[in-house]
Amino acid sequence: MKTQIRSKTVDRLTKREVEECAFLTHRKAGMMEDALRGIYNESPYYKTKGRAIMLRDSNNGTLLSWCLLFGNGIPRAYFYTHKDYRRKGYGTLVYNHAKRFEPNMRVFPTNYTNTKFFRSVNGQQAPGYDWVE
Repeated sequence: MKTQIRSKTVDRLTKREVEECAFLTHRKAGMMEDALRGIYNESPYYKTKGRAIMLRDSNNGTLLSWCLLFGNGIPRAYFYTHKDYRRKGYGTLVYNHAKRFEPNMRVFPTNYTNTKFFRSVNGQQAPGYDWVE
């Protein structure tokens, strides 16, 4: 499948892109979605512009995988790849693209599956988060 990757600061995302990312991420629930909306709505809690990296199918525009980079001091990152597109290298493409913007980012391992992924790409967990075994 031919893909296209795009990167934007969160404040430059369209409302459609925000909704698309939020929907892909556990159907509008969870920490990644909360952070996306907080940054997009300029919540004082986040105090950052943040950056979204989106990987799409070039043929039909379907969002396959995306990443949210944010943080003051310690750059943090969340990643999500649609279940139907996992284990095809798309998450790694997004991760490697994200490293261009934040080479020292810290990831949030939340389950065994993403712990395996982050370890495979040499991700460093965020402070206060341990690998989920």
